[in-house]
Amino acid sequence: MRRASISSVTRIVPICAGAAQDKDLAAETTGDDGKHYGLFTWHWAKALREAQVGETWANVFKRAHTPVILERGQAQTPQIEGEQNRPVFKADFAPLVQTVSVIDVKGQRVEIQAGAVAGVTVGSIYHSSQSARLEITDVEAFKSVGKTLQGTFQAGDVVIEKDHAYHFEPIKVYLSADYPKEKALLQSIKAAFYPDPETGLQSIPGYILTDDPYNTDLRLHLLRPKRVNGEPIYENDEDALPKSFSNQPPELWVLTPEQRLLYDNLQIQFSDSSRGLKLLVENLNKLARIREIKVLQSRPLGTTLPVVVQSYIHTPVKSCSTRETCVQLPHNLALYRKKGPYPLRDIETLNKNDILTFTLYNQSDQDYYFYLINLSLDGAIYAIFPDPKPEKESALLKAGEKRDLNYDVLFKVDQAGEEIIKLIASTRPINVLLLEQEVFSQRNDDAPKLNPLEQLLVNAAYGERGLSRVQNIEWVTGEVTFEMK
Repeated sequence: MRRASISSVTRIVPICAGAAQDKDLAAETTGDDGKHYGLFTWHWAKALREAQVGETWANVFKRAHTPVILERGQAQTPQIEGEQNRPVFKADFAPLVQTVSVIDVKGQRVEIQAGAVAGVTVGSIYHSSQSARLEITDVEAFKSVGKTLQGTFQAGDVVIEKDHAYHFEPIKVYLSADYPKEKALLQSIKAAFYPDPETGLQSIPGYILTDDPYNTDLRLHLLRPKRVNGEPIYENDEDALPKSFSNQPPELWVLTPEQRLLYDNLQIQFSDSSRGLKLLVENLNKLARIREIKVLQSRPLGTTLPVVVQSYIHTPVKSCSTRETCVQLPHNLALYRKKGPYPLRDIETLNKNDILTFTLYNQSDQDYYFYLINLSLDGAIYAIFPDPKPEKESALLKAGEKRDLNYDVLFKVDQAGEEIIKLIASTRPINVLLLEQEVFSQRNDDAPKLNPLEQLLVNAAYGERGLSRVQNIEWVTGEVTFEMK
């Protein structure tokens, strides 16, 4: 049994993670460098690298455990021992961010190795580790050009995005509160929506405040609910919001225009106003990022998506008749009724615990790298296919190639809501980690709920159902939205 022992920052009780049970054989995998690594060790290292402030060891382990079980079934079962509900990092830990390489410098002109497919936009600001700054002035599919604002750059430098420029109609936000005494707190929240007087940068770009509660995309409401067994008290069953009590700590809820909670984790604790404001900025930026990637599309518009995606729907059953097709899925060996294949765009509804599998067909005469990206209202953006970990060639579909992802890629429906899958076909490989992000955070000491399937994208700001297909010679996007019951 391959076992790794890792202690937390506070070194109270060690966390012990194992690749398999004692009776299991632990499999290996090949890394990008051609070397061999333990299958679980690879996923465990990846999960730790992507860990965010507030996540528990149990959350991180789950992300490493799942792909091993999907690949190996009951033949290999990773294990974890210790205080799993303890946060991996302290609140002041700075999570790792994705960097972009500088590939060419000519005077003030700086070229970076990321473009529109990776979400780069004109007007965004990037910094180097040496505090040099550049502003993006031109964006192509796979690379972008910027002008130097401060310092100097050279080829080989790495930069990170510090200020993102959104190119959609700003999301209108209405602020309100239950009590007049929240005036000072409301003012500090309002300030975050305006550029900083010294830097000129905006903490929450992509949004604009409105004084009209009937013409808004989101509502931010300060209230002071009292909770019993973790649930807020409502004065009447039909009330949209719980009752406030003046002696309770403030919370800021992110609501739809109809005053319905947008997502459970968007009940942000404001007992510490500075921490609360930090979480609000983080979560609203995630929400804007989802919207931007949703509308991401190539230019000029075309009519043909080169990769056809079909899906099989697997519904859990206790028994199966001879007239039905039933299979056992490797992640839990349970029995599922299999129906399909259906064009992905034709799937309108799914039921809880249904599982989708996919087949891909590149019907064009050109090779494409193909990606399935899940956008969720809980804030998460992640790659369904391929796993960002393996070699980039795993995303390559050659001209005319048909690929049955079989049970290597499973998309499970956990809860009700409307789910969005973004399809990207590109003539070059892309780093999908530049698109990914974690779920919304409710409080600094809470672990985010790793549930990528939740609630409706509730209003016109987040688009309508359908598959949009656009094309040019370099990259193509599509999108499908379906509802889970």
